[in-house]
Amino acid sequence: MTFKEEFFEIVRLQSDYSNANNEAMNLRKQHINSATQILRDELFSRSLTPSISIKSSSGLGSNALVPWIRFFDPKSSPNATTGWYVVILFPLKGDSIYLSLNHGTNKTIKGDLKREDFHVIRARKLMARTYLESSQLLPSSSVRDIELFAPRTGRDLAKGYEEANVASIVYSSTLDVTPQIVLDDVESLWECISAIQYKNVELVPGKAYQIADPQFEIQKETKSYIKDSKRLQKAARTHFDIQNSIAEIAKSRGIDPLSPSGGPDYDLAWRIKNTFHVVEVKSLPTGNEVDQMRIGIGQLLHYRRQLIETCPELTIRAILAVEKRPPTYYTWKELCDEVGITLAYGPKFKSIFD
Repeated sequence: MTFKEEFFEIVRLQSDYSNANNEAMNLRKQHINSATQILRDELFSRSLTPSISIKSSSGLGSNALVPWIRFFDPKSSPNATTGWYVVILFPLKGDSIYLSLNHGTNKTIKGDLKREDFHVIRARKLMARTYLESSQLLPSSSVRDIELFAPRTGRDLAKGYEEANVASIVYSSTLDVTPQIVLDDVESLWECISAIQYKNVELVPGKAYQIADPQFEIQKETKSYIKDSKRLQKAARTHFDIQNSIAEIAKSRGIDPLSPSGGPDYDLAWRIKNTFHVVEVKSLPTGNEVDQMRIGIGQLLHYRRQLIETCPELTIRAILAVEKRPPTYYTWKELCDEVGITLAYGPKFKSIFD
């Protein structure tokens, strides 16, 4: 049996999946072990990074819905739940096989393995993908999304693989698939990991600042709030004037402001050394100041938690920028100080840049 035949026999046997160790599942395991050994021999025959290891799994205790063959650095990714790695995934259905640039989606909390928040996983994936695409490091044949056809269960990693996939190369039975081709593709994706991890690429949770357009946002919002359109238009214009004004002040100080790019939906942000400054802007319409202040503080606390989990190497500074000095200012100032938020008010927003 050729390597390609071995490879796609695994896919064929997926249609006979069972949690029990029947004949089909035993054959599946044999073919996975055989394909893994062929790839291991090819890997060791090359001058790839010595730290790359290869391991496969058909399941521990019970049969995995999606068996895999993983290429990884034992130091930075000791298991499939942590770190960056390249993995071959055999979907539960269909006739394709994926070679995926992927990363762990779990973390250890007080000794227990817990799944990370979906938004954190998505933000990390999009930050990596944005960098790799802008640097033209991803193979031109790679795809963004994969479908493994596995139901979400507590014991299987399939959905985590789908959510954390940065890019994948797809193998179909109509293509020539050899161990040499697979390892060439592994090398291409490993270069992406090197760019992300070993070359200390700064994955900043944002993109170049986009000037806020009040008219565009008002058109979207007034469909739902047509009765309060005048009030809404005034609040929206105030909000975006503040946001753009802070962005201009930042630029005048040599700071490059950012807009969100798939992670927390902050208003604007910037990075200075290892500190990421995230700003939430709030207008303060008369009679609605308390609600606006409460909402702004809550949003920032949520953004900060997401960013801490996504970018643990960064210090997160949360900033609430409001259009004017709020009533009972010192009460709000003390509250913000207690939860680690910088409170700044217009028109000069001095405390942001002090």
